[in-house]
Amino acid sequence: MRGNKYPNVSTVMEKPVFVQLQGMTCAYNFYPKKIKVSWLRDGEPVTSDVTATEELADGDWYYQIHSHLEYTPKSGEKISCVVEHASFQKPMVTTPDHS
Repeated sequence: MRGNKYPNVSTVMEKPVFVQLQGMTCAYNFYPKKIKVSWLRDGEPVTSDVTATEELADGDWYYQIHSHLEYTPKSGEKISCVVEHASFQKPMVTTPDHS
């Protein structure tokens, strides 16, 4: 039986041609399969403009997931990604670098 394996989490901001930014979070190489990825805007849950894959098998007993948030940035606004997994004692919160 496999034990828990911490997800590797990467949060990046993609800059399309227009003003709208797209955030992307990837969690990969984690076990067990169950994971929750969500987004916060100024500490409040974001429920619109979010798309995500299901947990995908890596082929080596580990899994990955991709979550995307499309949004138009506002001055002073803080966007964060929250990853919840059995291997974490508390949720991991990441804030993308807008540079």
